[in-house]
Amino acid sequence: MIARIWRGWTKTEDADEYVAYLQATGIPAYRATPGNRAAYILRRTGGDRTEFVTLTFWTSLEAVKAFAGEDVEQAVFYPEDDRFLVDRETTVTHFEVIEPEGVRELRVSLTVEEYDEALRFYRDGLGLAVEESWNRPDGSGAILPAGRATLELLSTTMAETIDRIEAGNRVSGDVRLALEVEDSAAEGQRLAEAGAEPVGGPVETPWGDTNVRVRAPDGMQLTLFTPP
Repeated sequence: MIARIWRGWTKTEDADEYVAYLQATGIPAYRATPGNRAAYILRRTGGDRTEFVTLTFWTSLEAVKAFAGEDVEQAVFYPEDDRFLVDRETTVTHFEVIEPEGVRELRVSLTVEEYDEALRFYRDGLGLAVEESWNRPDGSGAILPAGRATLELLSTTMAETIDRIEAGNRVSGDVRLALEVEDSAAEGQRLAEAGAEPVGGPVETPWGDTNVRVRAPDGMQLTLFTPP
């Protein structure tokens, strides 16, 4: 895996607006490029200037070329960058990521009856980028990175407790996806507009999270949670 790093600086008074600008331009472009594994914005304020770092992870340098072009060392800029940036690096730095031994990725595999509808929901509705996809005579599939993955193991009684808190009664099966989002209520509304069925919430859990439960078009139960 390859890490790609770029730095730029804005006036501190423009920092929040620049974050919104990055989230509307560069970050979606990163995530929409096949082979992108993740894209992050880092920032640090010092006096009247704020430093920004974009940190992205890629499967290979070939994947980086699909985003940046043949000269992968050159930074990619957008039309409004001149309005925000008071200083910038015009080149980027790439590092090989030395990954730990053992399990490197948790992948949840969903089998769905309506594949195209499910792909539209998770890609367009939830906003997950497609890292890889295939459409062959023997079937179709896609891999969509979803941030940091963890495996949550629950006793049957704990699963019942969570369902009662979020949805009022036992509604989910043995597999349920829980996704950390910035604003669970707003994200739940957005997903409902994208085709999800509201199930419960927003509700404040005993452990302090604000949770919303929806059912995706393929029937999968999704918990949207926002930590305190």
